[in-house]
Amino acid sequence: IPQNNLPSFGTTFVGRKKEILQIVEHLQTKNRRLVTIVGPGGVGKTRLALEVGQDQLSSFQDGAYWIPLDTIESPAAIPDSIAGTLGLELPAKGDPQTHLLNFLRHREILLIFDNYEHVLPETGLITSLLTHAPGLSILITSREALHLQMEWEIELSGLPLSEEKDGEGSAAVQLLQQRAERIDLTFNISTGQKYQEALLLCEILDGLPLGIELAANLIKNFSCAEIAEQISQDIGVLTSSLRDVPPRHRSLWVVFEHSWNFLTEEEKRAFAALGTFPALFTPDAASEICAVSSSLLAELCRKSLVRQFSRDVFGLHPLLRQYARRKQTSADISEADMNERFKAYFAYHAQGWERDMKSENVQQALDDMS
Repeated sequence: IPQNNLPSFGTTFVGRKKEILQIVEHLQTKNRRLVTIVGPGGVGKTRLALEVGQDQLSSFQDGAYWIPLDTIESPAAIPDSIAGTLGLELPAKGDPQTHLLNFLRHREILLIFDNYEHVLPETGLITSLLTHAPGLSILITSREALHLQMEWEIELSGLPLSEEKDGEGSAAVQLLQQRAERIDLTFNISTGQKYQEALLLCEILDGLPLGIELAANLIKNFSCAEIAEQISQDIGVLTSSLRDVPPRHRSLWVVFEHSWNFLTEEEKRAFAALGTFPALFTPDAASEICAVSSSLLAELCRKSLVRQFSRDVFGLHPLLRQYARRKQTSADISEADMNERFKAYFAYHAQGWERDMKSENVQQALDDMS
């Protein structure tokens, strides 16, 4: 086994077969040596990257190395972090980056940079590494892409709620079952009403792996239906007291706060305002109701806080929507004012849709209403 520092886990890895195949295909293709797994906090980016690393160990004769960046205080410290991970001693004099590039130049190595959003917008080192080390491949996890020409993005969302084609059942429900069994060996949701309640819980969480794992902690005292009801009222119930869970993953609120703290004041206000929408929305509605421009909407999409489902259809993860609404006060947004603007907007458009339904524009009206 090639050298590596990849951590092992005491829990099973569930799902993501398609994503693993996509990432592996990229990494094994000569001109696709930079792959970024992009997604919101709690979606399982780190675990997926490390699973790929373990899977691909034999493909990199000089090893695979995990480099977490969440404690990096400055992008200038990245070369030292890489060197420390590789066991490379940098000289006291001279350029540390040059020494690092010379070390990597003729090696076949996979570097996994975790939580890269902490050092953005710095990307110069990544470009230099790939340019000067042809045997190097880089896998990155981040809440925002690096936006480089050589980058291949894998956008990660929640685990599937529907059954897999191989008949294994919903990956989201499988994860809930496995994590809940750790607390209660008698827990079983294989069939009937219990399965439907478990599926509903996973739907409320939109398949978010961290949300599912935190919800499983409650299974000893509450049914899936009761947990679902609590979450729909307050995401604050999703916490963990496990000592081996990183502090940033012990509650969904902390995970979302991490993303919030990376936003500008304008982006905070826009994101909080978008929490007004109970479901999907269009750029026009976002502009008219929330005063969110198309460029600002695109920026929130890039930061994995808003999802784009099609050209004119956007939405927030259900849990992020709840978080956004609770942030409206701190963003100096009046919830009552937002609700009034929402009602006024759709009341006005409803009149137009009613007129179109009585004219030759029936199909257009149906498309607009959908």
